[in-house]
Amino acid sequence: MNKLFKCLATTVLLVFAFNADALSLNELSANLQKSPNFVANYTQEKTLNKLNKILKSSGDVVIIDNKNVFFRQSEPFELEQIITPNRFAQIMDDEVNEITKENNPQLFELSNLLLSIFSMNELNDKYFAYTLSGDLNNWSLVMKPKDELLSKIFKSIKIKGSVNVKEILIEDVSQDTTKINFSDFKVFSDKNSDSIKLTQKEQSYLGK
Repeated sequence: MNKLFKCLATTVLLVFAFNADALSLNELSANLQKSPNFVANYTQEKTLNKLNKILKSSGDVVIIDNKNVFFRQSEPFELEQIITPNRFAQIMDDEVNEITKENNPQLFELSNLLLSIFSMNELNDKYFAYTLSGDLNNWSLVMKPKDELLSKIFKSIKIKGSVNVKEILIEDVSQDTTKINFSDFKVFSDKNSDSIKLTQKEQSYLGK
């Protein structure tokens, strides 16, 4: 379960690509809501400490309404992860695996908790301790888990950026790390913009 939960949490973290113009957590939250629809490129490096190995991947991410995440990996193979308020899906070679409240209530509850925290829609120091530093052009946010379950999985989550989030670094308790870099942001005021290209399958998840 921990492996799947870490995969889910990494996907949810992509919601954090937002415009930041203040060094207040509440203001960061408010500014996140101003750019609810966007597309960005990403590169990811996962360092497996015990194996002394680095796994690299890349692709793009689409965020709709700050709560529907389409994480499209294109390299080294095609894989898509979708998270909405009602379900989490992983799609590979047309095979779909889903987590819902009905088939896995515990993981579903955790996914919604992470979605609310990482989208900054709800700041609750019951789960994380937050430290924000730097200035408007170069800021850093460090999140350390306080919740018992999260503390068994994550050591810290560090986010850096300027106008947009530039980097997310996830350190877990096994000393593995996941580093995600973002670039080429395209922000849209309307989720129905023709510039946001969703497949028919992706469109179907917006209503779920």
